[in-house]
Amino acid sequence: MKKYLLMIILFAGISGGFAGINSDFAWYMTERSSLVYVAPCENAFISFEGGNLTVLIDDSTYGELVVIGNKMNRTMDMEIFFEGWSGPQTDLSISDISPDSFTLLPGETEDIYGEVEAGENAVAGTYYAYFRIVSEWSDGEAEVNTSDCPLEIRVIDPNLDLRKELLYGETEDLHTNTSYEWGLRLYVNNSGMVDMTDIEIKDVIPGELELISLSPSKGSTDSETHGSSTHITWTLDLVSGEGAYLDMVIETREKEVGHGMKKCGFTSPGDYCLNEGAEVKGFDIYGKHYSIEDMKSNKICIEVHENENDDGCDK
Repeated sequence: MKKYLLMIILFAGISGGFAGINSDFAWYMTERSSLVYVAPCENAFISFEGGNLTVLIDDSTYGELVVIGNKMNRTMDMEIFFEGWSGPQTDLSISDISPDSFTLLPGETEDIYGEVEAGENAVAGTYYAYFRIVSEWSDGEAEVNTSDCPLEIRVIDPNLDLRKELLYGETEDLHTNTSYEWGLRLYVNNSGMVDMTDIEIKDVIPGELELISLSPSKGSTDSETHGSSTHITWTLDLVSGEGAYLDMVIETREKEVGHGMKKCGFTSPGDYCLNEGAEVKGFDIYGKHYSIEDMKSNKICIEVHENENDDGCDK
């Protein structure tokens, strides 16, 4: 289906504007009005093609808004203005359009960039924004509305639900210098409306404990020692509505204290957590990476009491 473009052309003279040019403007005015054929957006004399951007709710993104081209045989001075939205929108804005004025030689194009912001009250969905292009050349001027090929903005509200459960092991009546083992399961579910790739989830096992094994239902895992603690990284992809889990086995760590003596686990009474709470560090959506700070799991914590027999590591 051919798209049509409304453009008003004001001429300095009756025939000066388009001598030798095959016009595809929708209509123009000289001393005599005429209607002419309209080309698709990308083939019009002042061509334009809207971009495609994705923005998270309560966030912003900077990217390409529209590409403008000069397919006439005249040098053009141009300005671009944000004009409005095609359909209703909630708490969206466009700012910092750059460049907002420029000159194009015949055959040249210009990429127009800007900031798109979705406020905390924005609603997930697809929205379309359009612009007004004002162009002047030596013997004429034109005004173009880009609503036929608008900027597409996808507003998304990604969400990953994290939850940790104790599969086995004691959480009550624990004692210092005593060996224990626990099985933990970390669940993650993509409850948002978009697929996510390269999801990176981190968890930390404290220095009093030792990581024995990791078993993910999907994706890959890695672990590194930082000081005395163990840092776990779980990387996976999840389509919308999909879930996965990571099983881990941990136990109290044994320590040599000299004279053939060993200590294990918690050497002082108090409240401890078996993990710091897993958290999402980032993910990719539509090929763009996002860093996240507020998607975390619960912690599993225990209370440790003094062991009266404090001469070694009790199994």
